[in-house]
Amino acid sequence: MIVDKFGFLPNDWPLSFDDFEICPVEQFDEIRNFFKDNANVDGYYYPPNVFTARTTHPDKEEQIVPNSKKPALLYQLPASHYIKTKKNLDLQSLRLGEFGFSINLIGYYFGYRLQFVEWWVDGRVHATSQHGIVHDHIEVENFLHHSLRQFRKFEIGVQKRFINLLFLINRAPAYNWDWERFIIEYIIFDGCWKIFEDQYRIKGVHHKDRMSRMLAFFKMHREPKYEDLIISLRNDLFHEGLWDKTQPCSARTSDSYYAGFFLRDLNQRLIPALLKYPTQYTKSPWTSRCVHGFS
Repeated sequence: MIVDKFGFLPNDWPLSFDDFEICPVEQFDEIRNFFKDNANVDGYYYPPNVFTARTTHPDKEEQIVPNSKKPALLYQLPASHYIKTKKNLDLQSLRLGEFGFSINLIGYYFGYRLQFVEWWVDGRVHATSQHGIVHDHIEVENFLHHSLRQFRKFEIGVQKRFINLLFLINRAPAYNWDWERFIIEYIIFDGCWKIFEDQYRIKGVHHKDRMSRMLAFFKMHREPKYEDLIISLRNDLFHEGLWDKTQPCSARTSDSYYAGFFLRDLNQRLIPALLKYPTQYTKSPWTSRCVHGFS
C-alpha cells in the first residue's frame, strides 16, 4: 500500500475509485478550522509574511533586516486527505502520474487548488469553491473512476499536458486582474485544443475557428457573441498588448470583464468532454453563471 497526503480540500467524503482510496486525515476538523479562521473575508487564503534575518554568530540572536518583510513567494498548506493505492510504483512516479492526475481532478470537480504535502503553493489560494456545479458523492466517484481509466489510455505526453491543464484551471482564480485571468484561461483553452487535436487527428484548423470547431464537435452550447469577443480579446492582448482596446489594469466594459469568467466556465465543460465522460453538464450554457448538475 502506497500512501500520500494532499490538501486543502474542505470536503470530508471518503472516495473510492478504481484501485485508489481518498479519506480525510485524523486532524481534518482541526485543519479545516485553521483554514477557515485564516482565510480573508474576500474568500482567499493569502501568503504569510516573511523577512530576512542575520546574525554574526550562531550563539547570538538573529536580527531582522529593516524593510525586509514581504509576502512569501512560496509557502505550504496543511494536508487534509490521504490518497492510497495498492499499485507497485514509486511515490514520485505516482505524483507525476496517476496521483497527480487524481488530486488535480478532485480539485477541478470540487473547485479548489490542491497540492501534495511538502510541495509548495504560490500566491493566494481560494477558500471557496470555484466550480459552479452541484457536488454528489456517487457522481464524483463515477467521474473519477471513468476519468482515471481514460487517462491511462493517453500517451505519456498527453497525460502530462492533461495534468498541467487541471493544475492551471485550479490555480487560475489566484489572479486578481481580469486580463490576467483571461490570459491563463486562454492558455488552458489552447491546451484543451491540443489534446482535442491529438485525440481526434484534426489538423490545419485556423486559430479563430478552433473554438467553434470544438463546440460543434462536442455538441456544446453556442454563444456566437462571446465566442467572437473572446477571440478578438485574445488577438489584441497577445499580439498588441491591448485589453478591450485600452491599457491593461484600466477601465473596461462589462463584456470584457466577464469574458474571462465565461471562458473559464467553457474550459470547465471541456474537461469532461475531453475525458469522454457522459454528462449533460458539457452542454449547459457556459455564460449563465448559475450552478449546474454534473450528471
